[in-house]
Amino acid sequence: MAYSPPMQHVSSITYSQQRPPWVDEMFKRMDKFESKLDKLDQIDNLVTTIKTKVIRLEQGTNSLDERLEHVEKCTQLSDDYDGQKVKFADMKSELINISKAIKSSTSEVNKIDKKLTSSVSDLRNECGKLKESILDIQMKSTSNNLIFYNTPEAETEVCSEVIQRFCADTMKIENPERIHVIDARRLGKKKVLK
Repeated sequence: MAYSPPMQHVSSITYSQQRPPWVDEMFKRMDKFESKLDKLDQIDNLVTTIKTKVIRLEQGTNSLDERLEHVEKCTQLSDDYDGQKVKFADMKSELINISKAIKSSTSEVNKIDKKLTSSVSDLRNECGKLKESILDIQMKSTSNNLIFYNTPEAETEVCSEVIQRFCADTMKIENPERIHVIDARRLGKKKVLK
């Protein structure tokens, strides 16, 4: 009979060997959430850029107002005052329309920005909750696991019976049938010890 070193107790095992398929599906969904969050961040950056341009346009309209006032003063000195006044009125009307359009665009951009910020925040919270939930499930699924090393392996065997015999013969546990083994399996490559 070959010498078997004493068995070691290990409280957890590698997740990839014990992780159920639905956990992988949850990770895939989390990856999709993160991808969508990245896209929302890109949209947020674009909205910020548009907002900056709108502010510049508004500042430009203030400058145009000052120029128009200067033009009005110059036209008063001109013999063609009436013609200049009509042109000025048209330009002022056009400028007012442009200013209204810019202000309307700014308020719409602000609304979109608020919605995107809220959506990004909600998605990040949801992603964090999912990560915590998966970690909790993984910890619970491995909390009662034991690993037995260097147990002889036979060509045909029932792993739960091997554990029962090991507990009785090697560990000298009385009434090993009281130990309830829910699931038992070999880890790694098949190897027959002699």
